[in-house]
Amino acid sequence: MTKNSPAEEAGLKPDDIILKVKGQETKSIDSVRRILRSLQIGEEIEIEVLRSGESKVLKLKVGSYTGRR
Repeated sequence: MTKNSPAEEAGLKPDDIILKVKGQETKSIDSVRRILRSLQIGEEIEIEVLRSGESKVLKLKVGSYTGRR
């Protein structure tokens, strides 16, 4: 995970399994990417993750991606 990224600031952990992004179920990393590409910078969304067998909802503020691809 990128240091100081929106995901890190929201509290996302490397072992989290993303279940929903903005209320939409995610079945693969491709579905997560598709949803994230549709969002606007600065938009605040909820991400539901599975962490250690428990569902958690995190609030994330969408930022621009500046890392390498």
